[in-house]
Amino acid sequence: MLVTELIVRSQPGTGTDSEIYPGVVDMGTRLWMSAEAVAASGYEWHLAVAEQPPLLAEDPTVGSGWVAIASREGEPWIRAAEADCPGAVSLEAIAPLSPAERFLCFGGDSIQVTGWVPPPFPGSGGCGGEEPGWLLCFLAVTPIVSIQPPAEALAQPGGAPGWDASAARIDLHFPPPQRPPLQAGDHVVVIGHFDDPASAMCGTPGFPDATEITPHPALIYQCRGEFVVESVRAEP
Repeated sequence: MLVTELIVRSQPGTGTDSEIYPGVVDMGTRLWMSAEAVAASGYEWHLAVAEQPPLLAEDPTVGSGWVAIASREGEPWIRAAEADCPGAVSLEAIAPLSPAERFLCFGGDSIQVTGWVPPPFPGSGGCGGEEPGWLLCFLAVTPIVSIQPPAEALAQPGGAPGWDASAARIDLHFPPPQRPPLQAGDHVVVIGHFDDPASAMCGTPGFPDATEITPHPALIYQCRGEFVVESVRAEP
């Protein structure tokens, strides 16, 4: 951003149907914006989500909104930022990247990472259904970490506290019905990708029919940065 404050609206344009959300986007905030522009009220508008939520500190429930990228006279308010891509592929290199950096750096290409399966956390195992929201089901993921779990962690439900505080971590998502058995302590070699096509259906489930998903820009952005497994094997 090139301005100290940026207003976010519910719709492109400045008409009465376009609500101004509370607060402003602070200068220096990195945004992920839709490629499609909408011209309205003399401005060019893009739908935006924050690279690191929340988009607006004053109302964290606002996951996305419309922003104008320049004044009516053409003074730019936002500039493009380059993704800070790692020079080599590894769990340690990928873990700190934002969702946008992950799919901008690697696209949907197959990449390989290695790590250890930590002890499961309480309550993991499923989200009450596999389709169509499996990419958003944080309870069904299998994490891998860059530090081998010590014996005392493997012996306790949930693991010994604190042993993995400095470990790099990513979560593995398995497309249904794939979910191979992995055990805590396994050293695994994983091939997978970001920017899975299923990301386009990440959104909020309907009620009472949870299979009716309304895609949501902030959730699509998050899902595009999730690591989807193609194959995994445990090594001695």
